[in-house]
Amino acid sequence: MTKRKITLIAVLVFLCVVYVIQLVISSGNRIKNFNLKESPDEITVMFPDKESFTLLKQTDSSGNEKWIIHGKNYEADPVAVKAMTDSLESIKSLGKVSSQTDGARFGLDSSSALSVSVSAGGSALCSVKIGNASTTGTQTYGVINGTGGVQLISGNLRDTFDKTIEELRNRLIFSVDQALVSKITVENQNGNFVLEKTGEPPLWNFNRDGVSGTPAQADSEKAASWVSSIVKLTALSFEEETAPIPETPAAGTVSFTLPDGEISLTLYKPEEEGSVYTAVSSASPWIFKLSSYTAERYLKNPEELKVQAGQ
Repeated sequence: MTKRKITLIAVLVFLCVVYVIQLVISSGNRIKNFNLKESPDEITVMFPDKESFTLLKQTDSSGNEKWIIHGKNYEADPVAVKAMTDSLESIKSLGKVSSQTDGARFGLDSSSALSVSVSAGGSALCSVKIGNASTTGTQTYGVINGTGGVQLISGNLRDTFDKTIEELRNRLIFSVDQALVSKITVENQNGNFVLEKTGEPPLWNFNRDGVSGTPAQADSEKAASWVSSIVKLTALSFEEETAPIPETPAAGTVSFTLPDGEISLTLYKPEEEGSVYTAVSSASPWIFKLSSYTAERYLKNPEELKVQAGQ
């Protein structure tokens, strides 16, 4: 790209920013905050060109709150939902830029705009019609509660809410406290072994009954480092609900022993080297995919955890 083109683009961006500022100033409106009266428990996002969704807040038996994608029974990504609720709890309007509410130039026509409605206890709290992001990407054109014309809203609401169900889905399979794991049982082509905590303070060591032909002493630092790398697992993606478990032999299994039971993971090797692995876990009802980089952390060779000669 030539310097002349770069200069022209920079001037154009500057003029667009100036235009938006002039629109806001000419409207005579000051900055205004639209605050929710209470915390929402339902968020519906409607799209003109893809599947819409509703998020419902639920509380489990332990008192923990989570958001569910209605009709799918999938847990939503808590980080993505927090970004949504944070942006809705206090919407900051920088001023009105147009008296229209469906202008195509703002991305608010029926073929472009997405609509967000929020409620708590069955009562509506707020609605936002979201159009394009501004030139700078730090504001959004939108209509708040269906009135007041097009507002320039602080923040990129388009980026926050324009998600597919698959993108919004929580991909965390399990996350366990390493301190609560007492034993790890591993079976794979590199060798079968069992790590257990022994001694005081407790350190990871090989269980003699679990390692065939391998010295029972493990390098406690290497073992602890490896364990810390596998106690949290996030899926790359999920299979279709009707997808069957692979018929091919498992590439390996890992089982964590916890005070209240076990969590297991089974990996199925891909047909092509370097491709994604298929996996199942007792912590999830869904078949999922893992990158080869992630999956191969669990296919540990016990030789790599042994105390080396001379240590």
